[in-house]
Parts: sequence; C-alpha cells; structure tokens
Amino acid sequence: MDACPFCHTAIPEDVARFGGKCPSCFAHVPGEEAATDPGTHGHDTHDAHAPKGPMRFVLPALITLASAGLVAAAAWVMFKPAPVATVLDFDDAGYAVGDLQFVAYVEPPPEPVVAPRPRVRPAAASAGVADPSPESGDAVADAAALEAPVEPEPAVASGAQGLSLDVSVAVSRRATQGVRLTDDGAIVEMIKGVLTAESPKLKSCYEQRLKTREDLAGRWMLSLVVTRDGRASSVGVTGLDVADADLEACIVKKVTEWSFQPIRADQPIQKTLGFTSGF
Repeated sequence: MDACPFCHTAIPEDVARFGGKCPSCFAHVPGEEAATDPGTHGHDTHDAHAPKGPMRFVLPALITLASAGLVAAAAWVMFKPAPVATVLDFDDAGYAVGDLQFVAYVEPPPEPVVAPRPRVRPAAASAGVADPSPESGDAVADAAALEAPVEPEPAVASGAQGLSLDVSVAVSRRATQGVRLTDDGAIVEMIKGVLTAESPKLKSCYEQRLKTREDLAGRWMLSLVVTRDGRASSVGVTGLDVADADLEACIVKKVTEWSFQPIRADQPIQKTLGFTSGF
C-alpha cells in the first residue's frame, strides 16, 4: 500500500501512480507517471497567463503611441514658431491718427539779386559845405547810423527759465527712453505719437521727386515692425495708386531712422500716406 508523502496515510494505488488528492489531508500527491518536465510545465503556465489573439498587440501599440506623442510634444515646445502679432492698422478710425495727406510745392529758382549802386557824397559835403541836393540829409543820416556803436544783446544767465525748461525736457526724454512699455493702450499711443511727429518730414522726399516728375501724386502704404528695442525694422512702402521707386526708397531710408520707445514684443504696423502737388 502506498502512503501519502505529506500525512503518511494510505492512498489508493491510482493516486500514487498518476497523482491526485490525498483522501486524508487533501494535499496534491504527485504520481509516479505524472509529467515532471519543468520546461513544459513553465511553458504551459506562461501560456495560460499570456493574452490571446489580437489583444497581444494592443499594449505594445499603446506604448508606441504614447512615446510618439511625448516626442512630438517636446519637439513642439522646442521648435514652435513665434506667435504672429496682429498688425496695428492706423488707418482705422479707432486709433484717431487721421489722414496723413501732404501737399507739396516746388518753388521756382530765386531771381538774381542786383546790388544797389553805392551813393557817393559830393566833395562839397566832405569839406563842410552844405549839399543842396534833397538827398544829402538822408546820406548823412545813413552814415551816422552806420557809425553808431551796436549795443551787445544781454547774455542769458545759465539759470534762466528758458534754458532750464530745455534742460528739463531733455532730461525727461532721456529718462523715459529706456522704459519698456507693456500696456497695449500705452504702446498704441506711443506709436501714434511717433507717426504724427515724424510723418510730415517725409514730405521732403516727395518735394524732391516733384522736381523731376511734376505729375506724381497718390497714396502709398507704409508698413514696418516696431521692434522690442524701439527700432523700425522691415520697412516697406507700396504704391496704392502709382509707384515711384525713388520716392519709395527715400521714405524707407527716413523711416528706418525713426526711434520708438522699447515695447514688450515686436509689433507690426501700417499707415497710408498721401502726397498731392499744389499746382
């Protein structure tokens, strides 16, 4: 009679041979002819817990997609393009800049100035004899006026009010020149002030071109980018009614020299300029 290896009680012959539960302790008794290949047993156990069918491809696919998403997000953060700022169109009535329309005239060349002939006093007047001519009194008065000493103008003291005002204005401008603006309203007002002050100086370009092209007149679109450090960059001038390369090049050169107050980010702007001949 075979015995249970755990409780040492008698077990049936088929349990001892093929394996089974002990009738006394209910422990699993390995049979003498049961499969004992550990490799086969481990393979069966692995297969029992492994996903079956198409499910075995789902987890690797999810891991791959998650990795690709992380890589794409990191690349976007590192190489994302800079945000495009909205163009400030100062032709909009809401900015209250008004129409920048300039009328220019080309003055004719000045006529030559003829110097008056010098008036010679008669010899009798120089000898003390009265000059009978009616102009003698005027000549003597003119000579006396020329010989009269010229009083120097009073010097302005260094602490005068006018000089103090100029100095204070210059100091205040230098003090605000490096202040960076961050408020949208303040930025618009600053740019509007520069446009209003500097645009009339562009009329000299138009006046110069009228000397060669008398029928030149129309509107031009001025576009530029006010940079963070207060410079005028990417300046462009495009003819809306007519084109003139020399006029446009002159305007670009002058606008490039404009100076703005530093702002928080580059700001593109545009404004229409109108030039009309006064003839």
